[in-house]
Amino acid sequence: MSLWKAIVGKTEVAPLYRSPRIDSSTNSFQFVDYAHHEIHEGDAFMHSHRSASATSINVYLKTPDTDEHLHMIVIANVAGQYTLEVLEAPTVTSPSGTSSTPYNRNRNSATTPTSIDNAASSAAGKVSVDVTGISGGTTIFIGEFGTGSKSGGEVRSDAEIILKKNTAYVFRTTTAPAASSSIILSWYQHTAEIGD
Repeated sequence: MSLWKAIVGKTEVAPLYRSPRIDSSTNSFQFVDYAHHEIHEGDAFMHSHRSASATSINVYLKTPDTDEHLHMIVIANVAGQYTLEVLEAPTVTSPSGTSSTPYNRNRNSATTPTSIDNAASSAAGKVSVDVTGISGGTTIFIGEFGTGSKSGGEVRSDAEIILKKNTAYVFRTTTAPAASSSIILSWYQHTAEIGD
């Protein structure tokens, strides 16, 4: 059996079946990975928070109590050496921080994220920046970056965290002295077809 007959893909419009696309100049298969697919589907989001001069900035979100899980990547940029932490289920002064809206990475999609902010009347589709009174919780990631430390070459599978449902998270950078700092969150939402 030849290879071209052995590989067939099903589209989302049943009952259509199509052969995979092959680039005519390289004979390579044309595909996108799953995270990229979620951008096209309108289920991928991003949020960035920046301070021109701070010793610490943070972004807070709570995940919904559903089976739609957030698959998260965290990126931080600080002018100098800094610590990046991901805190799971910390105690946070409520309400505190400023509510902020993440953006859909497919700018043609009206789908909103399921993340929940830290406002007095918490709202879905939001996060909070610069919350206060952070204590406790589990530090599920801590790393030092910048001057004197090296990092790079990660792929999504090395950096992605699937966040626990109905749980608060704080993503925080700390540096001294105060410096220009930013935190970028990039995630997609996915309900597993089989148990996670």
